[in-house]
Amino acid sequence: MSRIDGKKVYSSVECENGASLKTLATTNGVQITTTAPVLPYGTIDVIEMSATEYPAQDGYQSSSLGIRCEWTPIDTIGILYEFAVSGPDISFKDVIESLDPLVSKVCVTGDMLLTNGIYNLSVSAINTLGMKSNTLLEQLRIHTAMDKSCKEDKFETVTSTKNTLSVDWSDVFSDTVDIHFYEVSAGTLGGVDIVQWQYTTENHLVLGIPDKIVDQETVLIHIVVKAVERSGLYTTCKTTLHF
Repeated sequence: MSRIDGKKVYSSVECENGASLKTLATTNGVQITTTAPVLPYGTIDVIEMSATEYPAQDGYQSSSLGIRCEWTPIDTIGILYEFAVSGPDISFKDVIESLDPLVSKVCVTGDMLLTNGIYNLSVSAINTLGMKSNTLLEQLRIHTAMDKSCKEDKFETVTSTKNTLSVDWSDVFSDTVDIHFYEVSAGTLGGVDIVQWQYTTENHLVLGIPDKIVDQETVLIHIVVKAVERSGLYTTCKTTLHF
């Protein structure tokens, strides 16, 4: 049976009467399937519903307006896909057909997702005999608003040498659980002549101060730190100091 598995088999019947006249009838074919389909090992890719300045990381989304995702389909005729979502206030399941041989997509819309909710996504393939494949799984966290506050008076700065300034914001942001990275900019009034858009996963940074700033008698330095979440949302905290 394995030699014809996955192939289409046709049957023919021939009738002959007493006058040696013959009639031939042929079926339109039957697909032989003895094994369940197998989805390529990978993940369900969640596509951000709304653009943010910083891209969301895998498993995070900043929109509650729905879920849009895609996966690699099976290159076999007649395959259907069962897509399911479960989580707070939602239990959804649907069977869809993929029209694109390169990628299968699904979009579930509606203001139905709760902020801080965790949702489980699953996809499995079903062949013409109803045999189900392995299941792809993904988990999605919804963060629609930043719930972090910042305390500007908690910045700590230390002048290490003549040309360096150490900045620490360990106690500035109220919550650091889902922070993916910090973006730091610093400069004199109206500029970023010390550092611009410096990314770091640490809660401190040593700034190199240019000689043209060091040589001034008194200069006011502006420091801006953005705490960027995995969802792409961020909180900005600023401070100023005399150097």
